[in-house]
Amino acid sequence: MSTEYVVVAEGLVVEHCCGARQAGKDCRDVPDGFAFVPGVPLSWYAEGWRLKSGRELVAEGLVELSLRERLEGEQIVPKSPEELALDGLEKAPKGQKLVDDEDGLRFEPMSTAERYEAGQLTREEAELLLATEARGRRNAALERTDWTEGPGARRRMGEAAAAAWDEYRDELRDVPQQGGFPLAIVWPNGPDGVTL
Repeated sequence: MSTEYVVVAEGLVVEHCCGARQAGKDCRDVPDGFAFVPGVPLSWYAEGWRLKSGRELVAEGLVELSLRERLEGEQIVPKSPEELALDGLEKAPKGQKLVDDEDGLRFEPMSTAERYEAGQLTREEAELLLATEARGRRNAALERTDWTEGPGARRRMGEAAAAAWDEYRDELRDVPQQGGFPLAIVWPNGPDGVTL
């Protein structure tokens, strides 16, 4: 009759065997279906040769988590780049900020103003990017209101409404001439409460 056993050397389970015991070695009987993990310390096994959970190993001081590791279920896994940034162990990638909200922990692009405040952009670079973004926003608003220029639309809306749309579109075109452009922009409101 063969017996299933493991060989233990220097406190580690080093070999899983079946049959006659090896002379001169520390051999320990294990049950059928034993979960053999080579090189695991003997102390990691509980009664009945069950591997202790990650939580048990940490709680008993048999395993120490580094600052860069965490428990996920019963497994010890490396922390994500977002978790490392949250813990102050890593910096967020340039141009990214760490956000922790109902959607979870993640990196998301910083606004131009945030990049300037973080010292990632010079004032000139920030102003150029803000001006480009503002012109893009202004152009998109103009495109969304192009329908007001058609003769049929102008007839249907009437003279007063057409004049109000014309005024709104003129104010959009004048955005780059505002004194605070591109750092402080007052966006016009269109007829019927239309906003950007």
